[in-house]
Amino acid sequence: MNADQQNDWRAFYRAALLELDPGKLPERIERAESAIRTSLNAHPNADSTEYQDLLDAVANLRVLRREIARATDANLERNPPGSSSATSP
Repeated sequence: MNADQQNDWRAFYRAALLELDPGKLPERIERAESAIRTSLNAHPNADSTEYQDLLDAVANLRVLRREIARATDANLERNPPGSSSATSP
């Protein structure tokens, strides 16, 4: 794996972790996961630090997805579709 490939997945991963717009976050995560999968498939040494970094990134993105789903579910419970979020006096 060359330095460009190594930095490529890291840039996508960082962008996913730092994305603040909930509408853009799923796409950022998907791009990062794709870049990480490519790097994992190209990585020759499963015992290296880089390989472990890739596995850690996959696990962290999985947690991020789970937290997004949890937050979405909680938001739907508080504000079901079709209900008004504004309260009347």
